[in-house]
Amino acid sequence: MPDAADNPLAIYLRQEIEDRQFRSERAFAARAGISPRTLGRILRGEKVDPEPLQKIAAALNTPVENLYRLAGYLPPSVAQTQVLAEIENLLRQLPEADQRRILEVVRVEHKYHQQQGGRSKPLNQQKTG
Repeated sequence: MPDAADNPLAIYLRQEIEDRQFRSERAFAARAGISPRTLGRILRGEKVDPEPLQKIAAALNTPVENLYRLAGYLPPSVAQTQVLAEIENLLRQLPEADQRRILEVVRVEHKYHQQQGGRSKPLNQQKTG
């Protein structure tokens, strides 16, 4: 029998259900358009078809590829560096409004970086807080 405590998808979904303050797992299943039984199977760490993951991704407004990776349908992202993992972890702890503000700052920085031809200032020339 699968162990949900070690299942990345189950861990992720439980955290999302809690963070987004759904009244219950049943309420989340209804929002996602899947049966409570299917959600229960996922949360127990059982393998499910990709279709419910597509519906869950839409309900969470997250790329379905993220859920496919967590479920083991796709290999882990090679581009996931320690810095990106830490940024994601910190952002998840903030309210959505703060996440959106930070996203706008990142977009401005990205645009500036693009305008500079992809060049960054050397670290010793960058201003520090």
